[in-house]
Amino acid sequence: MDRKNYDAEISLEKYHWWYVTRRSILKNICDNYIKNKKELSILEIGCGSGGNLSLLSKYGELYAMESDDFAIKNANSKKICEVRKGMLPDNIPYGKSFDIICLFDVLEHIQDDRLSLQTVNKYLNSDGKIILTVPAYMFLWSGHDIASHHKRRYTKGQIHQLLESTGFKKSYSSYFFSILFTILAPIRIIQKLLDRKNVRHDIKRENSILNYLMIKIFSIESKLLPYFSLPFGVSIVTIADKKSNILE
Repeated sequence: MDRKNYDAEISLEKYHWWYVTRRSILKNICDNYIKNKKELSILEIGCGSGGNLSLLSKYGELYAMESDDFAIKNANSKKICEVRKGMLPDNIPYGKSFDIICLFDVLEHIQDDRLSLQTVNKYLNSDGKIILTVPAYMFLWSGHDIASHHKRRYTKGQIHQLLESTGFKKSYSSYFFSILFTILAPIRIIQKLLDRKNVRHDIKRENSILNYLMIKIFSIESKLLPYFSLPFGVSIVTIADKKSNILE
């Protein structure tokens, strides 16, 4: 991401309904799937300005990496864990393996996603897990993806196939922001029909009342996950277990 993106992330990560609700969803899923809390070694790859570090630190000994110097400085200023400079697929700044590796809206930024997941597999312990989120559906591609330097969006099937081919076995997966999908999908389709290519970010400061209402609306989804797998949405969350040390 560019400096403008990180500035927006820093100013909105505690307030904006998108970040607040996504953290709530991730917390519910982690509470359900992460066992032996405090005894685990956890790595967040692409932690940005550190908006998820406080959440992840509750589940074990936390490590983090990020490619952008400005974001690293801001993430380290939170004093939750040391954030080192690194980048997938070939620059992991730690000489150890982990019980859990998290990639939250990271994989879509990387050209070689398959090689990146192979690298993640190598840095996991034999019973390790990967937790990741990605944006869903290429037909939702818009100027927001361009402005965010995305390479692609995914379907659940594509993510499952990619994980299977890189040494993982899916344990849970769901679309989320399903309510938003019903609003956003028609807009994106109309924009494509009108050939509108506005390169801009969708996430911006909202009216406080609207933001509050959005948090309340999407909190319904956060309570459903991880007990249900939603059939569609704007994003995908997946947890997968390492199944093999040998990647073909």
